Amino acid sequence: MDLRIQGRNITITPQIETYLGKRLEKLQRHLPSVTDVGVEVRWQETRSASDRASVEVTVNVDGTMIRGEQRGSTVEAATDLVADVLDRRLGRHKGRSYRSEQAKKAGHPPGVAEAEAEATLQEMETEAEDQTGVVRVKQFSMRPVAVEEAIEQMEALGHTFFMFQDTESQSHAVVYRRQDGGYGVIQPRS
Repeated sequence: MDLRIQGRNITITPQIETYLGKRLEKLQRHLPSVTDVGVEVRWQETRSASDRASVEVTVNVDGTMIRGEQRGSTVEAATDLVADVLDRRLGRHKGRSYRSEQAKKAGHPPGVAEAEAEATLQEMETEAEDQTGVVRVKQFSMRPVAVEEAIEQMEALGHTFFMFQDTESQSHAVVYRRQDGGYGVIQPRS
């Protein structure tokens, strides 16, 4: 497992690096195919002492990105919280993958997890600051997926929206989580 740790407003000490490594190493018990783990540790001086440390972890599992972010009073507390979140998400991903493999063996059509594994998100982040205030530009490859698959990928990443290419209309669309708990889709008019 390749662990990349990056700090913002905090120096990553060997103790922090060791703690992160030990805690996140346990994620491989679900899936040995966890290949790449990116960690960003941030420190902010806030009024609330319980929200000063933030740990964001992005896990690459055979091309599927699973992300979690949590805040805590210390880096260790935030790491424990985000490790628990990722543990649950990786467990769900493993369950979907297992069901998909069973359906494939039985001759059923491929499921959501198989399509997710095929849809690799090769993200290239370019940080740039220009006169419009844009501080980050993300680019990723987009394969056609169904709305249900886009919702699964959005949930796996822990985002509130997800841009994708719809298999039915062959146009770009955005799926988002509504405040009432449902999902919405934004599509351009033809």
